Formats: sequence, C-alpha cells, structure tokens
Amino acid sequence: MKAFVLLFVVFTVATVCASEEEFAIWSSAEIATVEIPRVGRVSVSAKTDSGRISRLVIVAFDRTHNVVGDDLKRIADFPLSSMRLTHEAGYEILGGYTVHLKLRRSYYDSNKKLRDETAIVSVTEKNGLRKIDLTDTK
Repeated sequence: MKAFVLLFVVFTVATVCASEEEFAIWSSAEIATVEIPRVGRVSVSAKTDSGRISRLVIVAFDRTHNVVGDDLKRIADFPLSSMRLTHEAGYEILGGYTVHLKLRRSYYDSNKKLRDETAIVSVTEKNGLRKIDLTDTK
C-alpha cells in the first residue's frame, strides 16, 4: 500500500510540475547541400510574413527557380521547419533528374477532422520548376 501511495504522489507531482512546450515559428530559412552529381549544389531560401511563406527560391542545376503566384499561395501555410530536400534520377519523359522540396503540415479542418498534408515542389533538370503537388496523407 505504501508503494502505491508513493507512486501516486510521484506521478501526480510530476504531472503538476510539467510545462507545455511550444514550437518556434521560423521567419526565414536557408538550406544548402553538398555537391550532388548531375545537380550541383542545391540551395533553398525562404521567408515568411505573418507566419505565411512569402518568398521561396530554389537553386538547382545551376539555375534559379522562384516559386510565385498561385504556387506560392498553395504552400503559404506550410511551416518552414518542415522542409526536406530529396533527389532522384526521375523519368526522362517527365524532365529527367529531379530535386524535391517537401513541406508537411497538420491541422484540423472545418469539420474538426485532423488533416496531414504534404506539398512537393519539384525542379527537373530539363523542365525546371514543375507544378506543386499537394497530397493528404490521412
């Protein structure tokens, strides 16, 4: 019985003393890779305004690609802290070697359903910036 009381007190005190951790919102991000064969160095520069992505520039294949207009609006609500860069050989018919910038976010929609979305910004060797793909992973 003493052991039970002791465990109860320990877990109760630990719960009461805990604080809630929050994520820091990034205002800008700069990413640079090492040299990638066929691609060269890849860099990403992004800025936010009021928590929304307001500028995104990807340098790949020795060319600068600005994400603007409707494409920028589609990814504006994704957090910069979720950025990941990947690359693949790709298919020649789709533009060949490809670099992907992936962003991910989770949120509750108007029906209070948890949504988990991924945005993929792709740059191909032959065709440059491709249309942004949005996928709902839930």
